[in-house]
Amino acid sequence: AYYQETLTLYTRTAENSWYLGFFDRSLSLVREIFANTHSTIDTAPAWIIKSRVYAIQGDSQRAFKALKKCLAGLGLEIPDTSYSACDQEFHSLCQLLKTTDREELLSRSCTDSTLDVMGPVLVELVSAAFWTDSLLFYQASMIIIRLHIDRGAFPQCGLGYLHFASISVGRFDMTEFGCEIGDLAKRLFDVHASDAYTLGRGQT
Repeated sequence: AYYQETLTLYTRTAENSWYLGFFDRSLSLVREIFANTHSTIDTAPAWIIKSRVYAIQGDSQRAFKALKKCLAGLGLEIPDTSYSACDQEFHSLCQLLKTTDREELLSRSCTDSTLDVMGPVLVELVSAAFWTDSLLFYQASMIIIRLHIDRGAFPQCGLGYLHFASISVGRFDMTEFGCEIGDLAKRLFDVHASDAYTLGRGQT
C-alpha cells in the first residue's frame, strides 16, 4: 500500500464517520492516523475532524484545545489573551493597514508552505469560536492577518481580513475603515478563488 493513499482513505473514512454520527469510530481512526503519520503536517486534517467531533458533542473547549494543539505542532502557539491585549493588537494592525499599500497586500506570494496547512485549521478555529468564544474569535482573526503580513499569502487569509472588518465596525464603530478592509477581503477571495470553501464562506 502507498502511504499517501492510505492516509487519505483513513482521513476520509474518519470524516464520513463523523458526518454520520459514528463518533467513537471517527476518533478511533483519528488515533490511528496520529500513531502512523510521518509528519505533523499530515495530521492536520485529522485534528480538524477530532475538533468537529468534540464540537458536535457540545464540548467547545476540547474542540478549541485540539485545534490549538495542531497549530502548536505546526509552530504557531496561540497563548491565552485578554480583550485589552487584543485591543492593543487591533490598533497596531489598524495603523499598519492604513500605511501599507493594498496592492502590495494583494500581490503577496506564499513564502511558507506550512501556511497552506495552517490556513484551514485557523479557519476552523475562527468559525467555531464565532459562536462560542468571542475573545478567541477576535484573537485568531488577527493572527491570520499577521501571518499574511509577516509570512506571505495563503488561500484563507481573506477571511481574517473580513472578520477584522466586522470587528472594526461592531466593536469600534469604525464603519468606513471596516468597509475598506471588507473590500480588501473580497479582492483577496478573488485572488484565491480556487479555494471554493473559503470563497463560499467569505462571500456569504
